[in-house]
Amino acid sequence: MTTFENPHLIYAPIAGRAELTRLIAAAGGITITESVNMANFGSTDLQETGESKKNYMSPSGMPLLQHGDLKISQSGAIEAYVASIAPRYKDLTPQQRAVDMMFMGIKEEILQNCAKAI
Repeated sequence: MTTFENPHLIYAPIAGRAELTRLIAAAGGITITESVNMANFGSTDLQETGESKKNYMSPSGMPLLQHGDLKISQSGAIEAYVASIAPRYKDLTPQQRAVDMMFMGIKEEILQNCAKAI
């Protein structure tokens, strides 16, 4: 099993649901590494390693994040985690974090409804 010192994002070479994670990391002072591969969409295993997405609690979806022993899925959870470890966000109040999470939820609703239209 590969472990990563920096958070490692697994997605595709597109913006989509991982772009806010990339922005949070960059603005928050976190270096992330990435595996990008369109073949991972719809697949139950990661093409690079053969590892099952179930290890991330996601049978087929993306984005995925690994940081040390932590493996998670769902863009909102990934965004919240990266923001919580970012040094530039350490002084945010609970109210500020709540507003950020509200906007994360709004973003997911917009993306979901855009996908319905396609």
